Amino acid sequence: MSVIHFIIEDQNEQVVCRVESPPGTQIGESSTISLSSEEFEDLDNQRWFIATEICHTHWQNLRDPCEKIGRRLFKTLMYPAHVESLYRNELEKVKTARQAGNYSATLNLWISCKQNKYQALPWELMFDPEGDAFLSMSEHICIFRSPGNSQYDLYQKTVFISDWRPPLRLLVMIATPQLISWSDSNHREFVHRIEVHEYIKLFEQIRKDCGEELVSCKHLVGIDATYENLEKELRGQYDVFYFVGHSAAYEGETVLVLEDGTPNRIGRPLNMIVLQDWLQTSSVRLVILSSCNSFAAATAFSRIGHLEGVIGMQMDMPMLTAPSFDKAVINALITWCPTHEYMIQGRKQVKKILGDTELRNDDSQWRVTGRPHWAIPIIYTPSPEWQHGFCTISSGEFEIGIKDGDLHFLSQQFGYSNGLPDYLREYLLKFPHRKTEISNLQISRWPVTNHQYRFFLENSPSDIEPPPGFEKQADRYTLNGLKPSAPVVGVTWEGANRYCRWMGGRLPTADEWEVAARCSKDETRLFPWGNEFDPRLCSTVDNKTKRPESVFNRKNGANFHNIEDLCGNVFEWTASPFDVTTDKSLSYWRMVVGGSWKSPPILTLPAIRCPRDPSVRYRDVGFRCVKTMM
Repeated sequence: MSVIHFIIEDQNEQVVCRVESPPGTQIGESSTISLSSEEFEDLDNQRWFIATEICHTHWQNLRDPCEKIGRRLFKTLMYPAHVESLYRNELEKVKTARQAGNYSATLNLWISCKQNKYQALPWELMFDPEGDAFLSMSEHICIFRSPGNSQYDLYQKTVFISDWRPPLRLLVMIATPQLISWSDSNHREFVHRIEVHEYIKLFEQIRKDCGEELVSCKHLVGIDATYENLEKELRGQYDVFYFVGHSAAYEGETVLVLEDGTPNRIGRPLNMIVLQDWLQTSSVRLVILSSCNSFAAATAFSRIGHLEGVIGMQMDMPMLTAPSFDKAVINALITWCPTHEYMIQGRKQVKKILGDTELRNDDSQWRVTGRPHWAIPIIYTPSPEWQHGFCTISSGEFEIGIKDGDLHFLSQQFGYSNGLPDYLREYLLKFPHRKTEISNLQISRWPVTNHQYRFFLENSPSDIEPPPGFEKQADRYTLNGLKPSAPVVGVTWEGANRYCRWMGGRLPTADEWEVAARCSKDETRLFPWGNEFDPRLCSTVDNKTKRPESVFNRKNGANFHNIEDLCGNVFEWTASPFDVTTDKSLSYWRMVVGGSWKSPPILTLPAIRCPRDPSVRYRDVGFRCVKTMM
């Protein structure tokens, strides 16, 4: 993932843009942007013209003004030669990475505006003349915004969802009233009600696909989507507030429109200041506003200290695309995708639905080819580098393997009063005590689950054959009898490797995996949780489960780094080849680690490694992913 950070602020009556990439390293000098007050007002007026006319005008009549404002915004940021060169170089790196199989590689443009007036500009409409494309249409460029904090403040934020443990708690409000015009009490102009059946089906499908272990939802729908109920629910424990419905301009301010609590359902405005107060004291860390022109609300909420992200919409959000966008975002969230990936998944679904079709809006026909989609998602975040579900291991030298003194200790633990049997002793001595060095890396907190692998199969161009139990129906997979939160098994070594490359990572080496499982800077343990085996903390043959269990079942077995499910349940593929001593025909085999639900307890020691044929689909072998850090 490449990041270019633009910091825009007023200095001495000039607009100054500083460019930083990678984060914390300034590239070149600050650049003065030629953006006078008149030019700013012109850009702002064009934005309002587009937002107003998009519901009533053929796209071909709007493309020119959209492209005009997009070119100006692009030039505003890329005007200095060294900045545009940086942009082109980073974009080329992303394209190269995607060609190599990392289909989640992106270029993230991070725009920090220290004055609200610059936040109001539609940066998502940026148009790259060389690529002849709106950046918001790209599947590998993502634009982020952040409030105008200092660079230091931005990086002090906790990475969103790094400490999140399923289920993801969603508070979903689907407000669907018939709206009336509040501006003229003598003339009641009813606005068409959003149909909710698509959303009911959407969340039913998500609940069915994911199960209660991955996601929990509280719905406020129809006449329950009231002011009073929302205030009450925001006092509860939720991770995400997801609003689906109308937003509108009321007395010069943007409001969300809730139900009025009566069968008439004519709508009640919720002022952003009121909702901001409720969110300030809530546990919510991500706000998604799937409603028309909600960017102003997103701007206001982005300054709430504990929120790690806010998503609003530039322009209108049509019902034709909204459910698919929302489903893609939620599914990617539950899969612990990086922020840019779940937003791109949402955009891809919108593009897929719109395609080259003609859409009818009132009496107008729309040609949508090559246009920014109706609702362009605007993402506010303190950092575009959220990495969900990964834990960090710092570089250093670590002690791994088994010491001679460990053998007696293990024999006592596992009931061998006369010492370990010769065959077992000989086997353990194949992994002698030694030192190893590793570099900074991030490793999956859990093994890759069935739900995550399904997401990979549905969203990558990979030709990998799906594991047993994955059945394809149209463009999606069902899990025939498989638990979504259980680790994926029946995956060949290459199938695991492809997934990791798609995620921008790789399989860990056996040394890296062992260090992550049992080592810290100050201590090395026999097991992740300590030196004594505890049958309650892992799944082995003694548990008689006969199949992999949910990766979340043994949270008390976590180690120093909060990594879970390291022992038992499933072996895990590593990148390390089998250390051949006698049979050269096995040189292509790979090491697996961690033991499984079929293993005796002593063979779940993290120091033990077993050879496996990489082309075979084992019922008790899964994997997890690592990413090398700079």
